[in-house]
Amino acid sequence: MPVHPLQSALDRATAATYTVVDLIDIARSRKPSASGREGRTDARQASLYRAVIASTVAAVEETFEALTIAALASLGTPPAALNRLATAIGKTMQSPGPQNLDNLLNDYLDFTPSDHWCAHLAFSSPAYRRSDLADKSLDYRLIYTAYAGFREFAGNEASDILSRFVKIRNSFAHQDVSTLIFLKPQQAMLRNLRGRKAASSDEQRLVEAISATCAVTLDANSTGMADPVARWTIHETHAVNALLMYIGLVISTTDALALHLDSTAGVTVSKYDKLVLRVQEGRWWDWSHDHTFASPNVDFVLTPYRPGSRSA
Repeated sequence: MPVHPLQSALDRATAATYTVVDLIDIARSRKPSASGREGRTDARQASLYRAVIASTVAAVEETFEALTIAALASLGTPPAALNRLATAIGKTMQSPGPQNLDNLLNDYLDFTPSDHWCAHLAFSSPAYRRSDLADKSLDYRLIYTAYAGFREFAGNEASDILSRFVKIRNSFAHQDVSTLIFLKPQQAMLRNLRGRKAASSDEQRLVEAISATCAVTLDANSTGMADPVARWTIHETHAVNALLMYIGLVISTTDALALHLDSTAGVTVSKYDKLVLRVQEGRWWDWSHDHTFASPNVDFVLTPYRPGSRSA
C-alpha cells in the first residue's frame, strides 16, 4: 500500500529527536556511576538539560508545522501554494504554546490538536522537604522527591505541561528572567501549599504535573498576591520528560489528525500503510517503563543506533 500523506511529517519528527537523544546520552555519560538517575546536577549537566528542553520545544514547532503542510498536501494543495504557506507559517509561529498550535491547525484544517493530547511522563508524588538556609530568614518547602510515578497526562494537564516547558525554554533561550512559569490560579494554589501537603485531588494532580516539568521551592514568607515560587530547577527527569512529552503529543496528534482527514476529506486511513514514528534508543528509554507509546493509527518503533543509520 502507499505511504500515508502524514508519514513525511513523522519522518521529520524522527530526525528532530536525534539531537535530543544525543544530549540526554551525553548528560548521562558525564554523571558519576554511583550518583543514580538523578544525582547532584553540576553546572555543565544543567546546561545540557536546558539544551534538551530547548531542542524539544524547537522539535514541537517544526513537527506541528510539518503536520499542517503534509495535511494540506493531502487535500490537493498545489506545491507552489504549499511553499508559500510553509514560509508564512514559519514566520508567524513564534512560540509553540498550546494556543498557538491550536490556532495553526484550526485555521488551516479546522482541527484542534490539544483535544487529543496525551503523554506518559515520570512524576513525583506530593512530598515536601525542608530546606534550611544559613540566614534563617526564609522557610522553603520543596515540591520534589523520588520520581517513582509514571502515568498519562492528557487534555488540560498535557497542555499545561507543554506550556510550562515552553516558558522554561523561553526563560533561558531568550534570557527572559521575568517569565512566570505558573498561571495566577496555579500560584494561588501553591500559596496554600507552603505550609501543608497537597490534600485534594486537584492539588495532588497539580503537584504531579509541576514535578513532571521542574522542581520547585516555595517561599513561605511571600505575602499578598506575590509569586510564591522562590526558585525552580531542572533535573534529568525533566529533560527526559520533555522528550517523552514530545513523543506523546506527536503520536496522539497524528493519530487524531489522520482520522480527521479520513472523515472530512476522504483521506482513508485503511488505504495506506500504517503510520509510524521511529525514535532512536538511548538512555532516555530507562525512564519509559517500557511503555509502547503506540496508538490505533500510529505505531511506535524504537530503533538502535548504528553508524550511518541517520540521514545526513
